[in-house]
Amino acid sequence: MRLILTYRRLAAALICAFLLSACVTRADIDYTPYDDIPGDYSLEDAKRDGCVVQEDGKITAGQAVWDAFLANTEENKPATVRLVFYYTLDDLNVSEEYYEENKDNYPKMYIEDLVYDGESYTVSLTDESGDYVRTYKYLRHFTGDMRAGARYDRYSYYVLVDDLEVTWERIEYGMLSSRLGDGIDHHRVYSHYE
Repeated sequence: MRLILTYRRLAAALICAFLLSACVTRADIDYTPYDDIPGDYSLEDAKRDGCVVQEDGKITAGQAVWDAFLANTEENKPATVRLVFYYTLDDLNVSEEYYEENKDNYPKMYIEDLVYDGESYTVSLTDESGDYVRTYKYLRHFTGDMRAGARYDRYSYYVLVDDLEVTWERIEYGMLSSRLGDGIDHHRVYSHYE
């Protein structure tokens, strides 16, 4: 009887391991090449294609894909993930003047490809400024409390950097500073707020 229970536990463990490994490989979705994404590519297309979708700062699709990407990178396995940032504009969070001037420019959708080759991270995107391709050494995870009066209480950011020791506070200081040279090269690829 004990032997049968042991085999059942072993079988259950193997099934769980198989299912988890299937999730990990989900990070290597065969996305349409970046240059071939159609001009009418929609938010629903992105969700259907397995992209990690962030709508107005909230993850609305692809969390399991992101988790699988992280799992692969933690094991130094090459992985690719497509990130979609979708922004709307509402008149509650901006001035009336800004809303009236910019309402026709929304919604906006930005698409980024993040590739880990086993050693470094390369992000590729196109926006109003043109094409952007940049390679970074590290993907850092920062969590913490939001500033007083913020819309949310806590944040979780994944940020590409070249300095393993840099803190989010130092990056934020550089973004807010008016002094030349205070800025730290970084690229935020994931944001989650609670």
